Amino acid sequence: MCIDDVTRALLDARFEIEPAPSGTFLLLQEREVGRTARTLLGKPSPYVGRDRELRNLRELLEDSFSGPEPRAVLITGPPGIGKSRLRCELIEVLRERHPELTIAVGRG
Repeated sequence: MCIDDVTRALLDARFEIEPAPSGTFLLLQEREVGRTARTLLGKPSPYVGRDRELRNLRELLEDSFSGPEPRAVLITGPPGIGKSRLRCELIEVLRERHPELTIAVGRG
């Protein structure tokens, strides 16, 4: 899909985009979940206020790494509460601390 520069600036952090002829850009695909900074109007936004939840989820999953049984995490809540952001931050923390992990993400 061809997009203009304004649209590119808004989508750049979430999608893979490359220059196209005549000053437009090609929108290629969505970047891998958890591999990009979250943005608001195209600018990176800070992660604030959920440190306890993030720590609890990380500890829960890290405890399972050495245990005999695997674990999964389901994050639920009303729209706009920050579930997606918490998921992205958790994935980033786990990838930084445990690069050998394979992380599967379900959305929908």
